[in-house]
Amino acid sequence: LFKCGAMASLVQSCDHVKNDELRDWETTFALITRLVVGFPHFTKAFVDAGGLDPERIRKVFAVNGGGASVTLALDGLTVVSQLARPNKDYYPLIHSARLYDRFITMLQHTDPQLRSRTCTLIGNLCKHSDFFYEHLLSNGIIPHIVKCCTDEDASTKKFAVFAIGNAAYHSNLLYEAIRPSIPAVMKLLTNSDEKCRLNAAGAVSNMLRTGPALCSDLVTANGVEEILQLLLKDTPALRKTALITLATFGAYEDRKS
Repeated sequence: LFKCGAMASLVQSCDHVKNDELRDWETTFALITRLVVGFPHFTKAFVDAGGLDPERIRKVFAVNGGGASVTLALDGLTVVSQLARPNKDYYPLIHSARLYDRFITMLQHTDPQLRSRTCTLIGNLCKHSDFFYEHLLSNGIIPHIVKCCTDEDASTKKFAVFAIGNAAYHSNLLYEAIRPSIPAVMKLLTNSDEKCRLNAAGAVSNMLRTGPALCSDLVTANGVEEILQLLLKDTPALRKTALITLATFGAYEDRKS
């Protein structure tokens, strides 16, 4: 399949599909997804074939009146996350695909899998650098991620707080934007899902990582006490994160006492 250039044919087949026929393209894109996720050389082939061309990839995420199904959009999120997860090489191309309005639509969608997987993608877009920070801010994405931290769906909350943590990691550019998430992040520190608690603890640590701007808010929200509880009672992985976070709190003069 790789040697015969199958990926290019699969990607370019989208050009002949009208919006009201996108459901018929689900099977084709499902194959693209399996190839991209399963074989690294197909990841590059997808990009080289123009898979991130805005006219193509935006169709995949046109779930509100644009003809795309939830199934197609979920596969699209899987593919773009696969491009973003290992490194930042494809960040500029993902940005050029102009998907920000699609992200907002999916973060507000009634389907919890779409909300959850979109949060995962945003987290991966913030994983390796702050390249997307300004773009997420200017396109109004962060308030929707903050809202997802209180979502009724457990998976959405877990990956929303993952995204918040990564949005705080590389610089303090988004600190003000993520400030409203602090009460929800505190609540997630006691979530029954260990991974969710770990993501929340990481978010708290990252909110302190590049400056003290959020320190007072975290303290007011009982952040020190909640992190201390993790250190005393939780799993080894959580205790390690809690210890690092408490040390970060202590790095600021007004918390050393």
